[in-house]
Amino acid sequence: MSWTDTILSNTVGVAFRAATGNVDPWTLQQQKDDIAAATKQALGPNADPADVAQKTAAAQSEVDVFLKSTDSHPEPKIQKLVDGILIVAAVGSVIYFGVLYHKTLGREFRKLKEGR
Repeated sequence: MSWTDTILSNTVGVAFRAATGNVDPWTLQQQKDDIAAATKQALGPNADPADVAQKTAAAQSEVDVFLKSTDSHPEPKIQKLVDGILIVAAVGSVIYFGVLYHKTLGREFRKLKEGR
């Protein structure tokens, strides 16, 4: 489970779930990571890695099939759209604060160049 999936599922994911009624892509990824860890632990330390991979893929596939059957699976197009919106928002924020504080930033960079 990555920290970005955790952050996104607890912030943007809440709005995503409320707006679409579907599981958000980041929560789904967390669930799949949890399934992989649980499967590896359940099969034990001496399990064949190929067997672990096969059982993990089967369990993750069952989650996908269930979500698709209940029409709750996040669509890849929506995930790309949300990721694009996040990127645009991040770039826009950097530009906004850069314009807002350009004099202060310029003054601080000049101080750094001068060695103060």
